[in-house]
Amino acid sequence: MQQEKRKDDAKWKLLARKVASAKVMSSLSLPKRKRDEETRVNINNPGIRSFKLL
Repeated sequence: MQQEKRKDDAKWKLLARKVASAKVMSSLSLPKRKRDEETRVNINNPGIRSFKLL
């Protein structure tokens, strides 16, 4: 049971890292004006602000 949990944690960390990376890559392809608006929305969202990558 404990070993399965470790595998799941590793998968979740990898998934979170990939999602964060994809968000960065997509934001880099946006025009600067749109990128600034999206950053403001993300800062105002407490769920996103509390997300941490380890």
